[in-house]
Amino acid sequence: DHATRHLLHRSFGYGVALIALLIAAMAAWRGQGVARVAGVAVGAIALVQVVLGVLTVLAASPVSLSLIHQAGAVALWAAALVSARLAWR
Repeated sequence: DHATRHLLHRSFGYGVALIALLIAAMAAWRGQGVARVAGVAVGAIALVQVVLGVLTVLAASPVSLSLIHQAGAVALWAAALVSARLAWR
């Protein structure tokens, strides 16, 4: 049902955000150069994504905000890939 899907989405999202913030903390602490910047960007994008998710729920899921939230997910995924690539250079 809808409530279960929403709970799973939100729980998974918070888990992803926590991992992204851990990546950002490790990048800020141990990263160097562009790898540090990319890692911190992952955390920043994750925070924006959480805020977008909360706003989407509070606004009763308007299509425009939902699409921005989807775009944020793509940006977070892309930033994570770039960060991973730079970290293992």
